[in-house]
Amino acid sequence: MPRRTDADWAADIVAAVAAIYSHQASHRALPDAARSSAEPMYVDALTYRLMSVGEACKNLSPEARAFGPDVPWSDIVGLRDFLAHHYHRRDPSIVVATVEHDEDLGTLLSAAAVIAGIPPELLPVPPTT
Repeated sequence: MPRRTDADWAADIVAAVAAIYSHQASHRALPDAARSSAEPMYVDALTYRLMSVGEACKNLSPEARAFGPDVPWSDIVGLRDFLAHHYHRRDPSIVVATVEHDEDLGTLLSAAAVIAGIPPELLPVPPTT
């Protein structure tokens, strides 16, 4: 099997962020009563995608990471490691806040798009609140 390239890993990041945005939009569209009961699945979906993002970031070369000097690469990888190895200590409210109130997701998306060669007009857009 051929070795994955930085562009492959970066495309994985873009796809995971697109999935996060989709999960957010779907969750926000639910009525309040349904949203409350769907919260555990929502948090699980976000957790999986954040772990995917972190794994892809972990595999990017230093040269690729240089395209995102403002991206907190080590924090993203650290979050992945925490979610994967300390899942029993995961705080659902922090997982949700990480994707809903953190500007780093957009910064990461922009850097990943450059690395993957994806034009900005093809990038996923965060859902409106």
